[in-house]
Amino acid sequence: MKKLLFTISLIIITLSSCERVNMADFIITNNSDFQVDSLKIEPNANSENKYISLKPSEQVN
Repeated sequence: MKKLLFTISLIIITLSSCERVNMADFIITNNSDFQVDSLKIEPNANSENKYISLKPSEQVN
C-alpha cells in the first residue's frame, strides 16, 4: 500500500512540474552615451532571434 501511494504521489508531482512558464517584466534603460545595437534577453531554450536596439537615454518596457 505504501509503495502504491508513493508511486501515485511521484507521478502527480512529476506531472504537476511539467509545462510551467516563467515570465518576468523588465524595464531596460540605456544610461550610456552610446547606442546599444543588439540586446537580447531570452532563455537559452528559445531559438528565435529577438533583439532590441536602444538609443542613449531610451527606455523599453
